[in-house]
Amino acid sequence: MSLYDRLANKSKPHLAYAERANFAANTKVKYNGYERDGKSIFTVTLSTYVTSERIAKSDRMRKFWVSDFMHRVTKYLPFKLKESIDFDYVIERSREGNWHYHGLLAMPKEAGDRIWKNGALDKHLERDLAALGDKGQYRDFAVNSVRIEPIRPKKSIDHWVSYMTKTQDFIPSSAW
Repeated sequence: MSLYDRLANKSKPHLAYAERANFAANTKVKYNGYERDGKSIFTVTLSTYVTSERIAKSDRMRKFWVSDFMHRVTKYLPFKLKESIDFDYVIERSREGNWHYHGLLAMPKEAGDRIWKNGALDKHLERDLAALGDKGQYRDFAVNSVRIEPIRPKKSIDHWVSYMTKTQDFIPSSAW
């Protein structure tokens, strides 16, 4: 191993810590701003059966959020609202050893009213997300549970971001 490689490997934990701290601080600022602007803010938890750190840190986990999950969320929105959703997430290892997602979605109020109706997730979206429970031809892992709900009135965005980033064993969406 060259000196350059050893120095690069030695500095990775420090950079990873700084990146995680920046992710948490930046996410709090951004979503508190969205809340002040009157946007709908949703918390997201997607549990998976993935136990492999190699898979969790691979591009396929990022692609799943963007290609599968967000595609399903936006397909029930009018075209003009699809591009107005912002999101951030982390992939975190649970105590049981399974990797899962925690995230935030911010969208205009009219988009939020379409996916959250009468105190529940839209039934069509809920059914569509339930299909993620099976592995697919292009998705080699299953999502065993999905939870999407508005940020709770007694819980702040800062609380949720702290919960998302509570361990040192997470990968922020900004890492890609």
